[in-house]
Amino acid sequence: MSRPRTPEERFAGCLGFPTVSSRDGFSLEPFHEMHRYSRECWPTVFSRMNPVTVGGASLLFELTGSDPSLEPLLLTAHQDVVPANADDGWDHPPFLGVVENGVIHGRGALDFKCGYAGILEACETLLLQGFRPDRTLFLAMGHDEEIGGSAGAEGMTRLLEDRAVMCAFALDEGGYIHILPWSGKRAALVGIAEKGYATFSVKAEAEQGHASVPTKVTAAGLLAGAVMHIENNPFPPDPPPAIMPLFESADMNEVTLTPFGSALTRTTAAVTVIRSGEKENVLPASGSMLVNCRIIPGESVASVERRLSEALSHMGLVVTLQRNESLSEPSQVSPADSDGYRVVRDAARVFCGGIPVLPGIFVAATDSRHYSRVALSVYRFLPVELDGRGVGMLHSRNEAVTVADYHSCVGFYREVISRFC
Repeated sequence: MSRPRTPEERFAGCLGFPTVSSRDGFSLEPFHEMHRYSRECWPTVFSRMNPVTVGGASLLFELTGSDPSLEPLLLTAHQDVVPANADDGWDHPPFLGVVENGVIHGRGALDFKCGYAGILEACETLLLQGFRPDRTLFLAMGHDEEIGGSAGAEGMTRLLEDRAVMCAFALDEGGYIHILPWSGKRAALVGIAEKGYATFSVKAEAEQGHASVPTKVTAAGLLAGAVMHIENNPFPPDPPPAIMPLFESADMNEVTLTPFGSALTRTTAAVTVIRSGEKENVLPASGSMLVNCRIIPGESVASVERRLSEALSHMGLVVTLQRNESLSEPSQVSPADSDGYRVVRDAARVFCGGIPVLPGIFVAATDSRHYSRVALSVYRFLPVELDGRGVGMLHSRNEAVTVADYHSCVGFYREVISRFC
């Protein structure tokens, strides 16, 4: 295999491997194939940093620093992606990795092989330039983030815990350049926290019967009432004080009217799956729905469960927490005045064209729910510009990143490593 000539070609090659993770089980072979490809693309990283395979396909790299008294730096990314089907209207096959007209197309381009390839590209460049760090540098490349990270990130975290490693900070995915919908201005948001994740099952029961004589209360009607209640009674806004500079001079009522503003400032609850009925002329005896909640720091899984149960039990519905690998409490809020934050902020400023760089919250969840046990702080950022869909771009059809943004990613990681290590 010949090594692709440019950084974007090396990155695009990674998109050609269908490294899809699934709770129903998935093949590790595409990951192993991508590892063999990666060794060809970034040979110095693999020879000098000698990765350990964890959990079947996660990779933990280490570059030992000259001063063991300094706390290490942990850079993280994940290799796995969500499914994609070319029949869903992709302009380019999702697992081909096409570079066209200054854009790199493919599933995982944003989430999060730009981080995987970008970190490796940055380290390869630095090592070839003779870089020798004072601090130890760890790279953690998980393989099951999209399903909770219980084998990859969790396994690498335990390995570092067994070695009594505590990093100064970890840098993960989750912060981007956004168009703020309440102002129309652009800002780079460094994630100093991330929201928790919980899904609740809501069940309804009623009398089964003939649709020609509908009863006053039906299972489908109970669920419909629950949907209306959830959508008409959002959680109160309660953003952490550290992110308030993001809303300077903004009307908070206007902020919370936008989906992104609401997600930044409060716990959200979204009904995502509804099931009831089997036949068009039969009143269903039961029904169920799933409510996915993203929990803001300051709340907890228990407090959200209590709120939903109190509201919906009066309607004759039963609320049950789904206990799976993705369940997590909201993260701690990392300080926005630490050395680590300043390094990330200052490196971001180099690649963000003079726009404000501000602390924010990542509204979804990442592998750093595990890595926070081996890092004093966790920050989340990459200098990639999201369009009006915001975080919705990450799992979208036609997922892509510009060549210019990818080069900024590589430069950003190189800047963080050089400044801190």
